Parts: sequence; structure tokens; C-alpha cells
Amino acid sequence: MVPEHVEETGEIRLSASSPDDEALVCGAKFFGFEFVDRTEGLAVIRLSNGDLKQYQIIEMIEFNSDRKRMSVVVEVEGTLQLFCKGADTVMVDRLAWSEEALLKTTSDHMTAYAKEGLRTLMICRKTLDPKWFHPWHEKFKAASADLTQIEAKMLGKPNTIDDLAERLEKNLKLVGASAIEDKLQDGVPECIADLSKAGIKIWVLTGDKVETAINIAVACNLLQPEEYMDQIIIDGGSYKTSTKLKDKLMDAIQEYDEDVREAGGDPNNVKPRALVIDGPALMIAMDPSVKLYLLRFTQCCKAVVGCRVSPDQKRQMVEMVKNGITGVKTLAIGDGANDVAMIQAAHVGIGISGQEGMQAVNASDYAVAQFK
Repeated sequence: MVPEHVEETGEIRLSASSPDDEALVCGAKFFGFEFVDRTEGLAVIRLSNGDLKQYQIIEMIEFNSDRKRMSVVVEVEGTLQLFCKGADTVMVDRLAWSEEALLKTTSDHMTAYAKEGLRTLMICRKTLDPKWFHPWHEKFKAASADLTQIEAKMLGKPNTIDDLAERLEKNLKLVGASAIEDKLQDGVPECIADLSKAGIKIWVLTGDKVETAINIAVACNLLQPEEYMDQIIIDGGSYKTSTKLKDKLMDAIQEYDEDVREAGGDPNNVKPRALVIDGPALMIAMDPSVKLYLLRFTQCCKAVVGCRVSPDQKRQMVEMVKNGITGVKTLAIGDGANDVAMIQAAHVGIGISGQEGMQAVNASDYAVAQFK
């Protein structure tokens, strides 16, 4: 995040790598904490009374799709503070044991936000002991400059950089949560409705919470109310073994086949199905003993929504269809770095140029400015 000063107007224009970051900083300004300057190793905040407060940036651990969080260590008024924000799925395990009461309230708020289709983040902090931090920091800087460790990290192999980050991001104090509207472009619901009428099967694969993913799928006309469409929700918390998940899929397939037979063999005369599956369940579903049943049931569904899925899981789902169904053609479309693996795995990859950066566009076969 870099604040750019516009000389003509005196305004500060934010240049952010993520629209989420920009929204959070704009929200902070609304409450009297304006981000006004950023130099190497220093961030300057203007308080509501006009005073300037400086934060020395000691270290930053960037967000990636595996970590699902980012951290920054700053020094302010002689104390070292760690600030960390990320998905609740990874943040909860890093909280101090005394945070249960606040966690319950915050989790309820995040669930309510997600049901409104908002993207949520959990925000935590911790005061660091300089005697512990400085030796840790020397090790982290050395590991971050080690080409062997950098390569291992890039390949997703065990590495010292990630190990040291794990040691730092523990026993955190919960501050709260943020919720940001991720607005659909104009014309998206109508476009998806037309594609569906044309007989194209449409899947939504996202890293958002289940409630957010369902809300967005409803907003873009992919999912219909339950009286018109059966929603089969499979989450990792309920289906923790391959046997249990396999039985669920077999039952769903059998029920669908029976409905088709009762409808005289015409699938168009049965109540449509939609599968909603999360990342933990998908890890189990990719087991060879379950994968064929997952593929078979998705062919019974009018829509599939994958939530809390990683970029690699998006790729796996595309490849499952691409390699598992004879004669099928797959097209993947996305606007962010998290969509690159999926875009490259499909027969045709489309990148949307917009506020999420250019990674998706650069990895695609075709680039468009709008989804519609």
C-alpha cells in the first residue's frame, strides 16, 4: 500500500496491490486514522486530532494462498508489535487460549457478514519480547536470503522461512474482524443466466467462507432458492473420512437416478441439484476411492460451488472434469493471482483485467475487461 500525493488537488490517492487492503485503509480513515505517507521502513498515520504518528516497519511476512494470512512487525513508542490478518480457518488456531469469549462473539459476527455476501478477515496482534524477537529476526533474514530455502518455499516444500513464520505467529490476541463487499460487475447475473440456458455447466470456485460463496452464487443467478433447487452441502467438519464422504455421494447419486426414472428418464423434469463443497472436504474427495463418485455427482448437478478452496484445489477440480469426462471442454475465468492455476489447467483460460492485478491476465489465453 502506497499513498500518492496529488499536487494539483492536495488529495492522497492510494495505490494498493489488493482492493481489500485499499478498502481497509479507507475504512480506517473514516474512523479518524488516515494513512498519509510510506517510506522505506516507515509508515505515517494522521490521527483525527491532526497529530502524526510514525510506525517503524521491522519485518513483513507476505500473504500467499498457502498461509492465508499476512503479518507485519512494527516498532512504536519503544515497543515491538506484531499485527496479523487472515482467514479465520488459519487464525483461530493461532490465538491464545484466553480468547474463547471474544472469539465466540467475533465468529458470530463473521458468520452474519458472510451470509450477506461479505468477504471477512480476522485481525490479531501480539506484543513481542525484544530478547526473543531479535534472535528470531536474524534467523528469518538469513533464511529469506538463502536461495535453497527460497526455492523450497516456491515449490511448496518444507523450508525454514515458513517454519520461522509459524513460530512468530502464535499466541495472538484477537482484535476483531473486518468485512468487505466484493461487488459483482454489472451484467454478471444476466450473463450467467444466459450461459446456463445454453446448457453450459457453471462452477464457482472461491476461497471465501461457505455463507459468502452461497450468497454470491445466489446473487449471480447460479443458485436458486431451496424450493426450486436442492442444495447438497458437504463440509469437512461433517465428512472427515473418505468412507463417510463416499457414502454421502453414493446416496445423492442414487436419489437423483431414482428421480430421473420417476420423471420418465428426462433429467429436465426433475428438481435441479447444486453441490456446495468446501476445501477440507475436497481434500478427502480427491482420494482415488472417492474422486469418481464426486465426478459422477457433479454431472448430476446444475451448479457446483467450491468454497474455502485453495488455488491448487481449483486446478484439481478443473483437471478432474477435463481428464475424467470424454469430449468435454473446460473454460476457466478469473481476475486474481489465486485463479492462475485454474486458468492454466483449463482448455481455455480467460483473465479479467481489473483491480485484482494482472496475474490472471498474464496467465490466460484471452483477456477481457468485463465478465458480461
